[in-house]
Amino acid sequence: MCLKLKIKALRGDFYLDVDLELASTGVSALFGASGSGKSSCLRAIAGLDSLPNTLISFNQEVWQDTQEGLWLAPHKREIGYVFQDASLFPHLSVKQNLLFSGQLNKQEQSEALTEVCLLLDIQHLINRMPGSLSGGERQRVAIARALLSKPKLLLMDEPLSALDTKLKQEIIPYLEQLHQHLSIPIVYVSHDIDEVKRLADTMIVLEKGQVVSQTSLSQNQNIELITAKPYLKAV
Repeated sequence: MCLKLKIKALRGDFYLDVDLELASTGVSALFGASGSGKSSCLRAIAGLDSLPNTLISFNQEVWQDTQEGLWLAPHKREIGYVFQDASLFPHLSVKQNLLFSGQLNKQEQSEALTEVCLLLDIQHLINRMPGSLSGGERQRVAIARALLSKPKLLLMDEPLSALDTKLKQEIIPYLEQLHQHLSIPIVYVSHDIDEVKRLADTMIVLEKGQVVSQTSLSQNQNIELITAKPYLKAV
């Protein structure tokens, strides 16, 4: 039971060539410098980009197989996606933003809303408007909204990159709680090694569109040795 990703795609002058199997539990981090292909992989998994020569499956369900002409639309992949920018609807309250997907019936809605608000400590924000929230608060609401869509897989594309150092330090403990309390797998994109060290079970290093290493951090691998390699000096 896992996420399988095989891509051999040329886009302009960038060639993405990856062959990955990611665990169906825990946090798998795609790590590397800007332009290494991290977000391209994430968008392909989500179905936001349709790349040629691609095979993607999750728990034995094929999401894309270009050779067979198979394609599953993004809304049928049962994923939650957290972008760099929280992208909340400015004219809706926090509660209305959280419930926008309409995936839950009333009973499920009430229980899930309470649970996710407690997990991310946003219950006191429920009646506020997005414009009155700090950057960290907005991103916590965005994560909560993704969880309330009942995803089987959570994708996070550098969710802290738009935040300053203080706000990053405020939100990381909440991400650690997600890791501890959620049973769904998370694919986490980052170019910040400190985030990866704190949050990930597995680190996949990408460079110029290719996988250069895949390491289990949960088995006490020495991440300092990995990140000392020449291809990571620019990160």
